Amino acid sequence: MRRPMILLVLLTLAALLGASRAEARPVSVEVRAASGASLGRLVGTADDRIAYFPLQDVARLTRASLRPARDGSRATLALRGTSVVVRRESPIALVAGRTLALAGPVRVRQGVWWVPGDLLVRALPALLGEGVQIGAAPAPPPPAPPPVIARPASAPAQPVPAPARITPRGQAVAAVREAPALPERPAVRAEPPAPRAEPEPSGPSDSAPLKAGTLELRYRSYPTYTRVVLEGGAPFEPRLIEVEGALVVPLGRLAGAPPRGVRAVRDGLVASLELGEVRGGPALQVTFEREPASRRAYRLQDPPRLVLDFYRRAAPAPLPPGRVGLQTIVLDPGHGGDDAGAVGPGGLREKELTLDVARRVAALVREELGVTVQLTRTRDAFVPLRERTAFANRQKADLFVSIHVNAAPHATATGTESYFLSSEATDNAARAAAAFENRVIALEPGPRTGPRDLVRSILWDLTQSEFQQESSRLAEALQDSLERALRLPSRGVKQAPFYVLGGAAMPAVLVEIGFISNPQEERRLQDEGYRDRIARALAAGLATYKRRYDYKGGVVVQQ
Repeated sequence: MRRPMILLVLLTLAALLGASRAEARPVSVEVRAASGASLGRLVGTADDRIAYFPLQDVARLTRASLRPARDGSRATLALRGTSVVVRRESPIALVAGRTLALAGPVRVRQGVWWVPGDLLVRALPALLGEGVQIGAAPAPPPPAPPPVIARPASAPAQPVPAPARITPRGQAVAAVREAPALPERPAVRAEPPAPRAEPEPSGPSDSAPLKAGTLELRYRSYPTYTRVVLEGGAPFEPRLIEVEGALVVPLGRLAGAPPRGVRAVRDGLVASLELGEVRGGPALQVTFEREPASRRAYRLQDPPRLVLDFYRRAAPAPLPPGRVGLQTIVLDPGHGGDDAGAVGPGGLREKELTLDVARRVAALVREELGVTVQLTRTRDAFVPLRERTAFANRQKADLFVSIHVNAAPHATATGTESYFLSSEATDNAARAAAAFENRVIALEPGPRTGPRDLVRSILWDLTQSEFQQESSRLAEALQDSLERALRLPSRGVKQAPFYVLGGAAMPAVLVEIGFISNPQEERRLQDEGYRDRIARALAAGLATYKRRYDYKGGVVVQQ
């Protein structure tokens, strides 16, 4: 029997994607056939402009089977030979064999899979035949209240057009008696309601999160510094108080003191972390084994986080004999071969654009800077992510620059941005970008790496942490040059766990030279003259960094 014709009409887009930035609230939509007959109602939760719905309810409404993987990494919705595959903490879904970028990452909370509302627009037509009519419905209280989904520090999300300049330099806060006005790094993308999904650490230089009431405290020890992250549902008091052998962070906006919790660190720099009643009020106290050489403190939003970096003593790394100044740069044209990367509405493919721009940059840098330039690929070929930085290491490169273009579900997204490697993403925009680029690991030969193992391998790759400061400076030089030359909105310099940057034994950055998903930007990116402008901007940024590098006599490596 022929399935009923269903009209694809988004009557109430706001019900799916337009929730205001407020507390999580119930949202209800009704799915109807073209005849007007109701196919059922879905009740979800909405916050920060994204509505989420339980995948289990979608399965019941469509009478499809729902099969979560045994390891919990993915779930498959199947009906009459058509499948919808989603992955935990991924903003990418596979609908009837086609890749779909979602408004936010898929969440799992207490065994329930929560999917962004825009997945319904593609999944329901695929499963039921031809489109759906989705209208707002009164939102009755759900049988069990939707979970208040905490916001993680490691989940990707959807961009919103709010460019922000975010740089790691010039934002350090000296922890004197009281240091007001902690710098705040504004988010550039709204974050979906989400549970924490950061992989549980398992080594001596890492910590399982310490939870105290509404707060979550975690740390990670690197050879060069120790990072402490305090995450909660409210902004943090912008004060640091220095006491003998310790640093106290008052948490004055909390309603009452959090339950007391103590975590021993003992990494040679930080002795312990303590949450609870400290000096007459709720606070975090960081006790030191050894006085840090320097410290940096800043706030991140979406979710609210306070990040404290405590640095060990630094010493200049001697240059190898015979090497004076910057000599070799490796350029990495993103994607290639079976991995086309992002594709614009007019058909422009990222893999072709990045190779062309990289060749132009290489020619300019060789001619104007007199340095050796190598490309990780010189033709349309697939190169595994890890092999790209391994190639740079074999070339004994001084710098590694990976060239990409951005993409977003919203065609209005615009601008350039630059990244360097870090375990703590600057915001959900950075997490989303990293998740999108890291997905190519599935195309690589050999055993498949699960999402948890992938993230853990990035976080435990400590090589790049030695060059983090120099990587941030390189990213700033490139981003400043792009901003001046292209006159596009600058989305700033950010940090994220990009797999392609891990393992580089030199400063390494990833640059996004525009949004191929924006029809206007795609047209510019197709223009030969505009590509020359991009190449000259990147070459100028490298020249700026080279002047500073040569003046110093090489990179200062943290010891």
